[in-house]
Amino acid sequence: MNEKEFSSKLAPFIESLLREKIACGYSYQTEKYILARFDRFVLESGRDTGQITRELVADWSFQTSSEGTNNRGRRVSVVRLLAIHMVSLGHAAYIAQSLKREPTPDPYVLVKEELKDLFWQIDHDCYTYSKKRVNYQRFSAGYSVLFRMYYCCGLRKAEGANLRRADVNLENNYLDIFHSKGDKDRRVYMSSSLSEMCKKYDCLMEEIYPNREWFFPGLDPKKHLNPSTTGIKMEQFWMKTGRYAEGGKKPTIHSLRHTFVVDRINQWIADGKNVDQMMAYLALFLGHANPDGSDYYYHTSLVAAAIVRDITHARTQRIIPSIHKFAQRDPIAETETPKRQQWGNRAFRKKPKTTLGRILSEVKQNEW
Repeated sequence: MNEKEFSSKLAPFIESLLREKIACGYSYQTEKYILARFDRFVLESGRDTGQITRELVADWSFQTSSEGTNNRGRRVSVVRLLAIHMVSLGHAAYIAQSLKREPTPDPYVLVKEELKDLFWQIDHDCYTYSKKRVNYQRFSAGYSVLFRMYYCCGLRKAEGANLRRADVNLENNYLDIFHSKGDKDRRVYMSSSLSEMCKKYDCLMEEIYPNREWFFPGLDPKKHLNPSTTGIKMEQFWMKTGRYAEGGKKPTIHSLRHTFVVDRINQWIADGKNVDQMMAYLALFLGHANPDGSDYYYHTSLVAAAIVRDITHARTQRIIPSIHKFAQRDPIAETETPKRQQWGNRAFRKKPKTTLGRILSEVKQNEW
């Protein structure tokens, strides 16, 4: 742990928390970044007393104009964990309440026309050639490969950006994903066409940065591409397609993962495969603990709903034929109302199935 990373009097507790979480198998990179921000905030606020007070947490939990509710809640929850850790060590600290999260929005699934427009913008996002900007030209080629990995392999945002060169096997066409969500590892296979794109990109990068560590290096070649940068580029590419409506919903990097799931299941349905059996393999491919997570992607999609509705309608037509094929319309029968019998509504009751029941029913009607 770099001692200069944390400078406040809370640094020993922050470093202790990080060591504990990493020892338990958590990556904790995002939380480490948030704790570094909190460490700087404590110094800048002039409250570096080595304690977490109610006033300090109140100022830290203030939501900025450019911040979402869930991001704010995540910041507060990390400091809450730090306070709980301090209390467990016998030090006084204010433990903030857990903030409510916004409901998870329905995923945005792109249709074929939207995918074509998006990737056209990505592939034509080229920088004007200049010796001074030769470093930036590599990003154009990198985004074409990376965004296709997101869609064709169903990768999460950080999984693609954090790939090391050693994790990309171009001979056998697969990616090794390490320490993903839930600290899980998995192997993801690529198509031959995507693998060819990776080979061309790798040759280009080898000329610029020989023996690089990261498959997608960032501005600093010694570091990987920042996942947040890919999210910003996704929004820029989408704006260029002309499909963005003011106030409308915009796709994100995760939308490409959702679209991959929907398109794959729809293809299985069209091919007549047993989707229930294939879902277990899809869950492993995506890094889900069980198929329920993959089901959620599909069931909330309007595109998927149309496919299921068409298939269900075609099958039910064979099982339950339409009544209009066998029945002839009788205009008189449709307009005529049944005449009321002398014994009232009793004649319209369902007839008993047994013989004794029918005899007793007739006797009662005659007596009435």
